[in-house]
Amino acid sequence: GGWIEVLDSAMLIMTRLLAAALLHSQLCSAAIAPAKVNLSVESAGWSDGSQAAFKLDGKLLYATKTTGLTVAIVRRTGEGVEMDAIEEVKTFNTMKGSEELVTYLESLEEGTMVLMGVADSACCRLTTAGKVKIEEFGASMIRNLKFRSGYALIGIKGGNALAEALVHEGEGKAMVQAEMQVAQPPRRALVEGSMVDMSVESAGFSDGNEAAFKLNGQLLYATKQTGLTVAVVRRTGDAVELNAIQDVQTFNTMRGSDELVTYLERLEEGTMVLMGAADSACCMLTTSAMVKIEEFGAAMIRNLKFRSGYALIGIKGKSSALAEGLMHEGKGRVTVQAQVQVADPAERPLCKARVAEPSVKGQLLHNSLILDAGCRYELRDRDSMASGLAGSWLVMNGGSNMLLVFHALAMMLAPTDFPSETFPEIWTNYMIDIIIENGRVTSSQNIKVQRSPCERIHNASSHGVCKEHVAATLEGVPKYTDGRIRITMFLNQFWQAVPWVVDVVEKDDGWSGAKVAFVIQIGTWYSLCNIQKFEGCHRPELKHETEHAAVLRFNAEMNVALDRLEPTCSPGGRAGELGCIIGTGAWSSAGGALGASFRRLDSEVRIAMRSRSSVTFRLLDFFTLGAAMPEETIMGHGSLVFAGWAWQIMLGGFDTSQVDGATHAKKAHQMLFSGSVCSARHANLNHCPNYANFCNRWKPDICELWMCMNSETCEHVISDGEFHAVDGGSNRACQAAAALSVDTAVPGITNLESCKAECIKSLSCLGISFDSENFLCGLWNETVQISSTIAKAGSICLRYEGAAAMTTSSTTDSVITTSPPSSTTQIVSSTSEAATSIMVSSTAGATTTSSATSTTGTLSSTTSSTSSSAETSTTGTTTPIDCFRDTVDIDFEHSSLVNNNLDGQGPLQGPREMRFVGVIRDYQGAPIDLVITATSTYRARNIRGTGLRGRFGQISVAGGSSVDLNFRFVKSTTNEAVWLPKFAFTFSDIDQGRRGRAPETIEVEGFARFVVVAGHELAVKRVTPTRMSFGSTKMGAKCDNPRHPLQLKEVKCKGRRVDQAKRSVMLLFTKTHSFNATFRVGKSRRGRLLVFAGLSSLAAECSPNTSNQCTDTRSDWSDDFGNKCDKYASLSHGSQCTKHGHEDYGKGPAHAVCCACGGGSHPAAGHDDGLSSSFVDSGHLAPIRAHWPASLLEQSTAEISRRKQSAENAAKQSRFLAPNNLGLTLTQAKTMLFSKPPDSLHPSCVDEL
Repeated sequence: GGWIEVLDSAMLIMTRLLAAALLHSQLCSAAIAPAKVNLSVESAGWSDGSQAAFKLDGKLLYATKTTGLTVAIVRRTGEGVEMDAIEEVKTFNTMKGSEELVTYLESLEEGTMVLMGVADSACCRLTTAGKVKIEEFGASMIRNLKFRSGYALIGIKGGNALAEALVHEGEGKAMVQAEMQVAQPPRRALVEGSMVDMSVESAGFSDGNEAAFKLNGQLLYATKQTGLTVAVVRRTGDAVELNAIQDVQTFNTMRGSDELVTYLERLEEGTMVLMGAADSACCMLTTSAMVKIEEFGAAMIRNLKFRSGYALIGIKGKSSALAEGLMHEGKGRVTVQAQVQVADPAERPLCKARVAEPSVKGQLLHNSLILDAGCRYELRDRDSMASGLAGSWLVMNGGSNMLLVFHALAMMLAPTDFPSETFPEIWTNYMIDIIIENGRVTSSQNIKVQRSPCERIHNASSHGVCKEHVAATLEGVPKYTDGRIRITMFLNQFWQAVPWVVDVVEKDDGWSGAKVAFVIQIGTWYSLCNIQKFEGCHRPELKHETEHAAVLRFNAEMNVALDRLEPTCSPGGRAGELGCIIGTGAWSSAGGALGASFRRLDSEVRIAMRSRSSVTFRLLDFFTLGAAMPEETIMGHGSLVFAGWAWQIMLGGFDTSQVDGATHAKKAHQMLFSGSVCSARHANLNHCPNYANFCNRWKPDICELWMCMNSETCEHVISDGEFHAVDGGSNRACQAAAALSVDTAVPGITNLESCKAECIKSLSCLGISFDSENFLCGLWNETVQISSTIAKAGSICLRYEGAAAMTTSSTTDSVITTSPPSSTTQIVSSTSEAATSIMVSSTAGATTTSSATSTTGTLSSTTSSTSSSAETSTTGTTTPIDCFRDTVDIDFEHSSLVNNNLDGQGPLQGPREMRFVGVIRDYQGAPIDLVITATSTYRARNIRGTGLRGRFGQISVAGGSSVDLNFRFVKSTTNEAVWLPKFAFTFSDIDQGRRGRAPETIEVEGFARFVVVAGHELAVKRVTPTRMSFGSTKMGAKCDNPRHPLQLKEVKCKGRRVDQAKRSVMLLFTKTHSFNATFRVGKSRRGRLLVFAGLSSLAAECSPNTSNQCTDTRSDWSDDFGNKCDKYASLSHGSQCTKHGHEDYGKGPAHAVCCACGGGSHPAAGHDDGLSSSFVDSGHLAPIRAHWPASLLEQSTAEISRRKQSAENAAKQSRFLAPNNLGLTLTQAKTMLFSKPPDSLHPSCVDEL
């Protein structure tokens, strides 16, 4: 709707734009930032592209096509540029006037670095005064600006331009760049209760002009103000709190010392202070002031000179300082540090959340909200949140920030029902009403912004019809039960609609038994309309009246709403039990008139609530809470991290059983989020591909990072555990002890915090290794500690100690132990050169066809399970091994290639695609096709090589070219996309020509995990957080091509021995209907083949799943051959069994049709779609019956009889393969029956197979 357009326009005045080019750790740096980077500006007038863009090392920070001159303030620490380089950005339409630009540039301090760029045109109303102000940043070309010229500047106020360019219309873009030093990312305190460094840095005017205070490398406070800055350190006993600065004051001792003397006299004995000089602090620093400073142990202060650097860490009453330093002008900055103990937040008492105004002032540090009040809030995991909200109805009103808070709560309660693909849709609604039960959304109702009776909600005359429509819509909601949670969000940006929303809720009969709460945050849009005069504002009266009149209007409308709410939110009212929350506006660092308006309206809210607030009618200061974590806000919009903390406080207020100040509650004080991007610090369009694709279609000029950071699915975890650095942690990769294994982390982990959250969720995790360059997260488990580390740039190794950790997720991958021949599993990282860095012992597999065991995921172990006599080595005890259970059977052998005209290149005519009909023979009662299309230009080396070859599909690609491919599964009859719960896809024969010519690389995205064998011959690399590449490293020829995906083995080819498994990769996909891949062939006159299949011998066997094992018998049910079942295997989804005399038999995707437990026609609980396993009961092989493909049914009865007779003869000599502990998929059953020597099978095996 129109309000969305206003959100776009808000980009011109909001701040905190982040582009996370480097990932910052909350414990310590996960990667070393480069020493130098290039900061660049590109500008193009209307004819040359009409865009201004700012970049850091080629990564886009900000871009706009808005007419005029765009100015961005660069965020710096000292002389170093932060990687989130844009502190504030604003565009001035100097085609209409320059007054705002002049005022803005005047307000900036000396030394401020800016980027300036023109889009469209900026000349015609750029006054002389405007040009003079720009020249203060070192500009020398600005007076030559013409109509539609491109202009780019990197400058510092009061200094010279670092780079400047001017290009007139038709001559292309103006582009400049400057090499900058990078500010090293801060390091946070590693462990509460441990000793860490507290430091002070001071530099006089010539040496950097700054005073800075840090705790363990993390910046606490910095200033360039002239004089001596004094910070009082917050301590509990002798331990320093993580929010270490209790108070900070700067005294200009170049003008006088009286205020400094008075301030220091008032401090009590034992007070710890930090002191640092900036610019200069000497000349009016009196003797009495020096005496007062010496009371903190100072010994050098009397030697202070003009523009000296001076730093002190001292305690009042101590005879000597903890640390002191003095450096005279021109000698550089002085840095001092002292080791201090850090207080443990877990020992703080619980805050009172059910009060008139909960405490929120503090700082988010180390994933903990460290409050100035000295307490902590009780944290709730998903289960306890759901339990506390059961039987409740939360009604929310507000603008875009409240919509994000609504989305965050819904995701925290039901994460699987809010995929990133659906995120853009929520912005089209005026009202959203959802019901959550057992972690899933069971009902969803909505009213659209456009083309509905509520389209003109901002006009008071439309409230009546909208109210009726809302009431009618809510009547269709399922009725109240005490296990349901209901959340309703109204996109009300003004107070006018709130009273009738309360009316609708109070009159709702279907949920009259529910506990109700209202959460309301309204204010921002009054400022946007009145101060910014946004075209998207639908209240013209606000745009045309004075600011004072607008404030009066805000107060009048707010007080009407609060008067209506107050009885409802009082004890005995409809919301009298849970209470109501009235919030201030979201935190924003916006300055000028807009920032002043935001703060003025927040003040009006506080004043209005001062006489009304109570334990059930609470004021929550969202602005102050956001100020505790400013890095979690972009353009005035909070991240999921911010919303998560807001909800923890609000839920504490809803809890009527909370004991104020209790110390016996769970001591979990850290909250982390798992997902590709949950924090503003990791906001990057590469990490939110679904939103990026959407916004590029919707409005390609500007994709908002605040939208990106809220679009991806995230899960929260809470913990009181700690991560400890191993061997220093940074730039070290974990190395395993002999029996340690690595479990698989969820793909798409892009930051250290999410990797930690995955570890906490897994319960058995003992440590993590995270590679920030390739976004690889490895979770270490088992009982053996990480033994050591190896040097690896960009990696970090952390040991986790957290037995009391609480997790929000009850679904963690179970670990299955098998007992086959033993083997050695090697855990490899994303780069082949690191493949020997981690060795893991394991025994796994059932029967093996490949000598190599396999490796899964980004850092996980799995053992290959196919058939061969290859020897394996035994090097340890049994280790949990992952496996590809219950995948949907993709069978190229029995499919038909009806369309073979990829990108219109032939060899057949017809649609520009490859279509494998019936590649899945039967899924939910219908055959499924695989359709492959080229989404880029396709060039074949030999087009007749593209097609179906035996059990594989293949695509011929010319040397020196690449092709982007889309693989999608559709119904054969309707062409409708089919979402498959779980399937495996294998790419094989990844090799190259002689002397490294025509190397192959396959890039794939969207998979859940991958498998390669240990000692594989592939170059494995992470391309993006969701995309990996697998490249060739060895020469191959036609004679080594695989013939069967389930029999990847060692073969001889032209005198060489080639292990087909080592040149293959198998990927697991879940809950999708398609995936994308790119196949590249290096330069050569010859081409190469992309060879692919479904499940392959890289998959691991599963041991019996005892939870699904059947023990029931039902004599009145039979299989499709009419035989009675006496032991029952679990059925795959869709399979059916029949009573005697009926012909309705199994229809599951794997066609296993023995009856499920209890004899019903439904699958056994917990069994997924796909290749169904049969399970063992009391050593007896459970029956497997199947609809055999036609080719197998053609096997003669005589052949079957002959095989059975041979097996019976073998049984008499006890030479058969015992059936114990076999759990076979359909494909494996086929293989055993028709490829094994008949005298190696038990007669019952032959009969049942």
